[in-house]
Amino acid sequence: LLAGRMRRDDERAESERVLVRYERGFEPARFDLVVMRSEHDDVPLVKRAVGLPCENLAVRDGDLLIDGRLLPPEEPRPAPIPVYDDRLLQPEEFFHRREDGSVRREGDAWVVEGGPGAPGNRLTYHPALRDDSFDRDGRRVHGVVEVNDARLELAFRIDGALAAQHLYFQLVEAGDTFTLELSAEAPGLRLTRYNHLLQKESKSAEVLLERELALPDECWLTLAFANIDNHLAVALPELDLALGVSYAENVPLAGATSLAQHLGPRVAFGVEAGRARFRAVRILRDLYYTSAGRYGTTEPILLGPDEYFLLGDNSSVATDSRQIGPVHARWLFGRPVAVLWPTPRWLHGAERGPD
Repeated sequence: LLAGRMRRDDERAESERVLVRYERGFEPARFDLVVMRSEHDDVPLVKRAVGLPCENLAVRDGDLLIDGRLLPPEEPRPAPIPVYDDRLLQPEEFFHRREDGSVRREGDAWVVEGGPGAPGNRLTYHPALRDDSFDRDGRRVHGVVEVNDARLELAFRIDGALAAQHLYFQLVEAGDTFTLELSAEAPGLRLTRYNHLLQKESKSAEVLLERELALPDECWLTLAFANIDNHLAVALPELDLALGVSYAENVPLAGATSLAQHLGPRVAFGVEAGRARFRAVRILRDLYYTSAGRYGTTEPILLGPDEYFLLGDNSSVATDSRQIGPVHARWLFGRPVAVLWPTPRWLHGAERGPD
């Protein structure tokens, strides 16, 4: 399950022993994990049910389309997959920042001096956002495919609020830069989108969302900022705030190639004026499905009344319905319940998807 056929340089890939609840005739919901065995192969496989009976399904640019549309934001999804975590990696190796002391590590936090005003000071995550993951020992497994959708999680604290102070958090996809701005000035929260093609005349960002927000200082707050399937979501649990807004589609870069689909660093955060601290930084990605195989990738596929479309989470190395086609309901014989060996997952504290 964990990392599947993705082999590390220092060790061979290992299988895992999985406890399975046999359950003939069950009807999985979307994204449920299932165990299957085809009529032509005795090897059982754990996959995720992404396409349900009678649906028209397609895999396009890493995303899953049902009846020609992305899934709505309210539909449940698998948990995003961490690609960076302060607790597991050396932060100094993954972020570009000024070397003049205005950005520094103190204990487990970044301290960022914003200076007197714009443009402020920031940290940018410099690796490409690929289908990375962590193995069972918390070591980074390098991916091979650049993904689209990202989520930033962190905790922050303002060291003495200033009237001109702004905290900002950025996610980049294709030619779009989405900026979440938090400030002591009204409205307090602003979410914008800037694209050099859309706003090349005005040079001003499109305001997607504004909300009155009183931002306290001298206390830690947690933030989640995500861009999943053309939907932006912001959560500040301590302030009992959860907001979201959808947009039509991303605007690609002019002259973009398969090697340059996204503009610059994909994740950044910083402060204008004053000083702020950031800790517990995590960057996560959505599942990304490659175009390997011919079922559902070269053209949409219509599932029959007893057919499911199964995909593996580690798409770049998985063999699934993209190659073997739809799976008959009679091939599904159970649900994976828990990993028993070599490291019981519930003891390790890390949930991983199938390969």
